[in-house]
Amino acid sequence: MTAEYPYVPVAGKYFCSGCNLIALAWTLLVKTRSLNLDALGIQQRQLPAILQSIIRYRKRAPAVSADTLILPAFGHLCMRVHRGYKVFNLSKLTTTKIFDQNLDAVSASSEINSVRDAASLDFAPTLIEVDPQNRWYTETFYPGKRSLKKESSDPAAVYERLIADHLCQMILSKPLRTVGLAEHLHETRDSIKQRLTVFDHELSKRIHDFVRRITTRLEASTDRPIRLAFTHGDFSFVNFLYRNSDIAVVDWESAQHRSLLHDLYNYFLTELYYERIQSDLSTSIDDAIASLIRRLVLIDPNFPGKLIGSKETYRWLYYLERLLTLLDREASSVQMNVIKRSMDVFDEHESRVTSQHDA
Repeated sequence: MTAEYPYVPVAGKYFCSGCNLIALAWTLLVKTRSLNLDALGIQQRQLPAILQSIIRYRKRAPAVSADTLILPAFGHLCMRVHRGYKVFNLSKLTTTKIFDQNLDAVSASSEINSVRDAASLDFAPTLIEVDPQNRWYTETFYPGKRSLKKESSDPAAVYERLIADHLCQMILSKPLRTVGLAEHLHETRDSIKQRLTVFDHELSKRIHDFVRRITTRLEASTDRPIRLAFTHGDFSFVNFLYRNSDIAVVDWESAQHRSLLHDLYNYFLTELYYERIQSDLSTSIDDAIASLIRRLVLIDPNFPGKLIGSKETYRWLYYLERLLTLLDREASSVQMNVIKRSMDVFDEHESRVTSQHDA
């Protein structure tokens, strides 16, 4: 991939201005009708105006101007994402992730390995090509409809119908790791502290106080073994693409081993984060955990059916692991608000769990 392609900013995205306009018009206006571009934040009715903007841009601007983005991959549009850009080729149905030039080689290699590990799952994109030296990789692009935030949600019913089997497959795709609770807790806590230096004092203090409260609860528990499983890291409706009666799961850049129930908790608590549901999810989560263990044992009779460590232990670990994942992203004002909102949701859920136990 040695060529360079220009992308111009239109409607919050970047669209390729160097390709043949007739071919671009055909792809955007005709071929994409079946691709459900709402998953990329683009509605079909917006495409004529977008194409007109690209034509006007080419007429008034030089081949390369200050706001032109030059990338070493061809696609019809691209988006700014964590650690770089994603270029979407809507003809070949591929997505190419191009890393920022200032990203260190270790982080780039770690992300590629995460995506490669996930590619073995039949509901994850297939990894097509990797070029670590030039800092990019290409995956299949899944057409599909992304669930809208405004839609009503019954997360427990959706979990049983669509989510649980995929979660089981993910957990069983890699060997479980057994570690001491204290070891995993201290490693996670120390990693969080290392990332607080880029945030302002007020937010850093709030994060520190939240981590201290959760850490105190975990340290009061008996230091017992816990299990770590292969996880997505942001397993929620925002990364689900609905295809007929099934889903595909995208954006595996943060995949790694985390506490066994991490993705399960993330699925349910994201529903609270986006306010898709207002009710107490404690009972639904407890039922989902029991269902998950039953399914895992049914699929693999050798799977340890007894949950090592309490549900509270895994819930509190999830809070810290999720916070660490959010802190690993770019420290923008938007991301700071995401972190604040996430801690609010965690505290809200804890309050509901405590109230239920006291009742």
